[in-house]
Amino acid sequence: MDEGVSLRDYQVADLCYYMKNPRCLNLSDPGTGKTPSVVVCQWWLWSEHQCGTAFVMPLSLLKKNRDEILRFTHFKPDEVTIVTGMKPLWPTKSRGKKPPRSNPAREAVEKLRQGITEDIHPATLASLKRQGIVDDDLNVDEDLIERRNSLPIELVHPGNT
Repeated sequence: MDEGVSLRDYQVADLCYYMKNPRCLNLSDPGTGKTPSVVVCQWWLWSEHQCGTAFVMPLSLLKKNRDEILRFTHFKPDEVTIVTGMKPLWPTKSRGKKPPRSNPAREAVEKLRQGITEDIHPATLASLKRQGIVDDDLNVDEDLIERRNSLPIELVHPGNT
């Protein structure tokens, strides 16, 4: 992050809104200062929640927005990968193989498939039920899981995103 760089008041307000409403869109006009608050939110998601993000934009904005990511966050240049089509423009450096992150929901579904119900956190189970992945009898909706693995969430549950 560059020294002396800070968000303007309206950008701080936007950032607060993004943090409270993770499924929102800012459809303000081009050039109104959306990018800094978005990239700070991306940094927050990564540093606080280990949640990676995708930043979709026109090709003409790739370099400008990459520079702003580096200017307004603590991401290092090798931690920002820009992908066009299927080829990264700036590939990240390999830092050795990291162990896969734990995914409580995926682990819970695997346990339920095996008929194991103990050791599943109640909040994880409640979330799976709320999403329709598991019914009240703890049956896993394999069809929904297949759709979620092959389609974006907006197409699986339109209107719920």
